Amino acid sequence: KKDPAAIPYLVEHLPSFPVGVQGQAWTALQRHHLYDVEKLFPKMLRSDSPVLRFHAARVLFRAGKAKRERDMVAALGDAEADEALQALLLSRLGGLKSEAVRAKVRSWIAPGVTPRTRSAPASRRTRSWS
Repeated sequence: KKDPAAIPYLVEHLPSFPVGVQGQAWTALQRHHLYDVEKLFPKMLRSDSPVLRFHAARVLFRAGKAKRERDMVAALGDAEADEALQALLLSRLGGLKSEAVRAKVRSWIAPGVTPRTRSAPASRRTRSWS
């Protein structure tokens, strides 16, 4: 059951929850339309939690606010010292098209390695059946 009285409590205490629960709570608020998450954005972007800052910036970036890409990269930067936090944020990157975020993640995986540029796809070879 969805208890409407629990929503204000969840919203108020979201920053104090354990890191793993913060992401789940944010997703629940969004998915079930329990709260107007747009009201949370200003508070979450100022949060000490990289998870909350990343989630808010990601939603805004996907909505077309390109300047929030910096906030995502900053949140990822704050997660550098904690592998569990990195893993959590990496799991939230699906489908995100941001070269700056890719560069940040690449610096975790292969520091000092410059990415190769993609070459044009090879043309299709035709077989001669004669």
